[in-house]
Amino acid sequence: ARTRSRAELESYAKIEADLRRDAKDHPGLPYWLMTLNFGRHRSQAVADWSEETLHTLETLSPAR
Repeated sequence: ARTRSRAELESYAKIEADLRRDAKDHPGLPYWLMTLNFGRHRSQAVADWSEETLHTLETLSPAR
């Protein structure tokens, strides 16, 4: 999940740059960016959760 989320974040950054360059005057741009931001926030949340969970797992003592 962490690797996929990080890759998605990179893709969203490229898509945003492309949109802002290629569609800067298009009336739909604000709506496209809102949709893009939903995906970015979702991917960031998954990446953050993955990091937090891995950290927690690393600090746990092995159950015996």
